[in-house]
Amino acid sequence: MTRQEFIDNVTCWSDLITFCDDEGCDYCGDVYDEYSKDEYFDERIVDMARNADGWSDLYRELDDIPTGYDYYIYNDNGWFGADDEYFDGYKDDVLDWADDNDVWDEEDDEDYADEEIFDDDDTDEDLEDDEQFEDGCSLGELFTSCTSTLQTIKVTAEQERKREELEFEQLISSAV
Repeated sequence: MTRQEFIDNVTCWSDLITFCDDEGCDYCGDVYDEYSKDEYFDERIVDMARNADGWSDLYRELDDIPTGYDYYIYNDNGWFGADDEYFDGYKDDVLDWADDNDVWDEEDDEDYADEEIFDDDDTDEDLEDDEQFEDGCSLGELFTSCTSTLQTIKVTAEQERKREELEFEQLISSAV
């Protein structure tokens, strides 16, 4: 996933938790869905009852458990309903963590999709019909000029490579 895809597509707790699980990030380790919150209390209800100072104490403790949310946060301060305000903070923290841990896929070159690709069937005549730029040069002329310059660079580089190979061979033969 790219950074931008994370920003655009991770819009709810389940997306954020899945991302964290996939990337090994523990920032959402204290976020529970309704089912896992209920499971947490089901496993601890007997201990809660044993540690309570009577049924009214247990009742108050159980009554303090938030309900009505899709997700909950449990930390040192107790249980909280995980609303949008908490989500945005967690998402920002996970984004910072992902930046620091280099988990992003490389960004696609968005401009690539907008580039016009020329087929071999395009001719200079087709390009000549294009609009003229402000300096009076058409797209076809610009393309032809660039192609010519590129060809000159390639020829010069090849000649330099051959010259260096010849000098190297002469150096080796004179050293032997």
